[in-house]
Amino acid sequence: MVVHLQSLISLRRNAEDAAGQALAQAIAVREREERQQERLAEAWRTARQGLDEEKQRQQAAPAPATAAIGQARALYRRRLEGEVTRAATIAAQHRDTVFAGAVRREETARQALAQARAEREAVEKLEAAKETEAQKIADRRAEDAASDLAQAARIRRKSDSH
Repeated sequence: MVVHLQSLISLRRNAEDAAGQALAQAIAVREREERQQERLAEAWRTARQGLDEEKQRQQAAPAPATAAIGQARALYRRRLEGEVTRAATIAAQHRDTVFAGAVRREETARQALAQARAEREAVEKLEAAKETEAQKIADRRAEDAASDLAQAARIRRKSDSH
């Protein structure tokens, strides 16, 4: 039985090691996607800042001298607004899909590692209980053997004295 438990413990340790490696990979992916999310958020902030600066510049500038200049300013401002919208959309899509998926996979890997660890510990507890029981039996047998030897010695002494 102990040999079977040792094999089972070895299998459980291997499963726990594999779960640990899967968790490490999931953490690495989540960290990479988190950095990407930060880059996308920074791109949105930069685009937003550029738009805000252009709005301030246009408000401080004198009225356009011609309709063409006014249209060019409006077109430029709409382009900047489009960049802000695109950057926000890309950041939100990444956050809600790729990054959220990486976070979920990391949590799943953490749970798998905890489960593998619990299974290994349960088998180790079973092995310890079996070893304790085997030791109790061995102690009882040694006690019985010592008792038998003592009784045999008494009998021998009685028979030698007669």
